[in-house]
Amino acid sequence: MQKDQNGIVLRGLQDATRSQPPERYDAIAAQHCASVDGKPQLQSKVQRTTFAFDVTYLCRK
Repeated sequence: MQKDQNGIVLRGLQDATRSQPPERYDAIAAQHCASVDGKPQLQSKVQRTTFAFDVTYLCRK
């Protein structure tokens, strides 16, 4: 996980057929963005290996 005041990148395993990240990713992003007075906005989902994805959320004020 990488995070700063502008957003958060979560790397994890997930089914490649999913069109949206798991709900737990949304919850983690919401918690982080709330700590910097923002709301999460899904920016991208990039496949890194067969099952590993980087999911990037931006924190919008």
